[in-house]
Amino acid sequence: MKRVILDAGPLVAWFCTRNSHHAWAAQVFDALLNGAFVCEAVLAKACL
Repeated sequence: MKRVILDAGPLVAWFCTRNSHHAWAAQVFDALLNGAFVCEAVLAKACL
């Protein structure tokens, strides 16, 4: 099992379809079989 820790950048790219990295982020998140670890501070920053 591969453990993945996310930062705000990939989350923003995934949530925002207008982001230039959205297609990449969607492809990467689709490939995550076991999910990822995200702390509350990263989620708060991604929501700004």
